[in-house]
Amino acid sequence: MRKKDLARKITSWITLGVFSMQPILTFAAEILPDTSAPISQQPLVMETASGHPLVQIAPPSAGGVSMNLYTFFNVPERGAILNNSYNLSNTELAGYVQGNPNLMGGTARIIVNEVTSANPSELRGFLEVAGDR
Repeated sequence: MRKKDLARKITSWITLGVFSMQPILTFAAEILPDTSAPISQQPLVMETASGHPLVQIAPPSAGGVSMNLYTFFNVPERGAILNNSYNLSNTELAGYVQGNPNLMGGTARIIVNEVTSANPSELRGFLEVAGDR
């Protein structure tokens, strides 16, 4: 009888731990750059003052293409912003956002967002481009 009670307690604690960690794991997996990609194709993911994911897109090529590689690309219900502006920019989702330091040489004409893992993307909110569109 005691072994059965101990097994139930252990199972209960493990279940509680898994469900408690789920929101943290979901948040951590919103938008995550692929760290095995070339550094020139890794965007910088930050957060705005209002809590929106802010993607500082990778520097564009000479042809104006910004190639961004991700392990996870999930847009939450509150939305996310792709920053294609070197200067301060006013957005619909988050108000003013800082400039993207990756765009010293100019903004992108085309923004490519590629998920390199087998993880499916969930687009639950708006995806806004700040700056040049």
